[in-house]
This record gives sequence, structure tokens and C-alpha cells, in this order.
Amino acid sequence: MLLRPTEEHLSTAVNDRKKHRERTSGKESFYDVNFVGSPAYAFVTTLPEFLRPKMGGVTQQQLHVYDEFLGGSRRRPVFISW
Repeated sequence: MLLRPTEEHLSTAVNDRKKHRERTSGKESFYDVNFVGSPAYAFVTTLPEFLRPKMGGVTQQQLHVYDEFLGGSRRRPVFISW
């Protein structure tokens, strides 16, 4: 019941990213213009600078924090950057 609306919502986001990758040959970071103005964006802007998402993904220092949190059992996670 909940799966279909979720799949529809995600399919739009996935298609937007695929189109961007095709248009830029994967050479430019994806920026979701629909994200700006959303409640999630409002939350991100309240975070301290060092916790905010950055273009290019996480730093090595941030990745180390994830590794420590997971006890070193991290498999290749997918990080979304803005």
C-alpha cells in the first residue's frame, strides 16, 4: 500500500538524476532545485557549517566518523551531496 507512492516519488528523483548524468556525462554534481524551499532544506540550513552537506560529498574526516560509528563494518555507503 505504501510502497507504490514511495516508488513513484523516488522514481521522479531517480529519473532527474539519470537525465542530469546523461546531460553532463557525469562530470557535474547533481543539484536538486526542488530541494530548495522544502522542509528538509530548511532543516539543513539550521545545521552548523561543519555538519552541512557539501558539494562533492563527505570529507575523509566525516567518513572516519561514520566508520567509527559502524564499528569499522562499513560497506560502500551512498552519500548524497548537494
